[in-house]
Amino acid sequence: MKIIALVPAYNPGEIVIDTVLQILSQPGIDAVVLVNDGCDTENSQHLISLKESDDRVVLIKHPENQGKGFALFTGFRYIDANMDYDYIVTLDSDGQHKPDDLQSFCQKVEIQPYDAIIGQRDFSRMPPKSRFGNSVSSTLLGLLFPTDIRDTQSGYRMFSKRFIEYTLAKITPGRYETEMKMILQVLKHHKEFQSGVVPIATIYIDNNKNSKFRPLVDWWKVIREFAIYILVALSSFAIDYGLFLVFLHLLGFYYIVAHILARVISSTYNFLSNKHFVFRSNGSVSKEVFKYLIAVLWTLVFSAGLLFLLREYFSIREEVAKPFADLIAFGVNYFILKKLVFNDANKIL
Repeated sequence: MKIIALVPAYNPGEIVIDTVLQILSQPGIDAVVLVNDGCDTENSQHLISLKESDDRVVLIKHPENQGKGFALFTGFRYIDANMDYDYIVTLDSDGQHKPDDLQSFCQKVEIQPYDAIIGQRDFSRMPPKSRFGNSVSSTLLGLLFPTDIRDTQSGYRMFSKRFIEYTLAKITPGRYETEMKMILQVLKHHKEFQSGVVPIATIYIDNNKNSKFRPLVDWWKVIREFAIYILVALSSFAIDYGLFLVFLHLLGFYYIVAHILARVISSTYNFLSNKHFVFRSNGSVSKEVFKYLIAVLWTLVFSAGLLFLLREYFSIREEVAKPFADLIAFGVNYFILKKLVFNDANKIL
């Protein structure tokens, strides 16, 4: 089993030398690929010295800083095109990943051929900013998928060759959101790719004061898709429920008819918003409309049936039963839109 370590670096300081030397000392590591993501002169010299000290070190340089996701993908592309490997393990360059933990990853893939293994830190030992952000993203991830992955922002990961090749074909890199995209891909395609976790040391040097992570900008990129989906869903519900009350009380329609009419109107708004703002699809409108109508019909039948059940068998008032029925259909509808309507083939990532 051949394992390549990939280390993106942006002004990590002298500690990168010790980090890489420790990685090279680990059993099973065949080479280290360093990506200089626009480091200054002093930090670039640290990386050059590592390259000159050991022929197992490969050094790639970005002329200017592009962001962690781009640095990772530069490394992925180089390794996939030029090196023989079974797994790539990614580590941060600033000493906050313990090279000895590499053995936990190696032992796990020896037992079972995982495609993605995420190093999981102890949340209670994280600085407040990191703990809060990680808790938010892991909660959102848990709403979407049944998974053991909690530390969504851990950069300590191991990926199989086949998942790397899939990733290079399906994902467009960015900054820190790239790592979340990779997690989402492996979980979305869990029947094809197997994921797992291993415990790793929780290390924050100087309370993580040198982190390049921009809390507001980068967290928004990480959770953007699901957050906007929730906002669109809430506004769609407000339109839907408002029209339902108008049709029911002002126009006197039968409650099932009022539900259907309100859903047809709010679904038009929902489709356009999801297409352009959530999933950012550039696929054929006619094809997506057709698939969206199927999705709407399914959720309409599901929610209408549940509304009827709550009203007729449990004697719950229409005004109360409808939001309850729609809430249950909410999560299911996300997967239908993601999987059937605005699928990966049409998505601008």
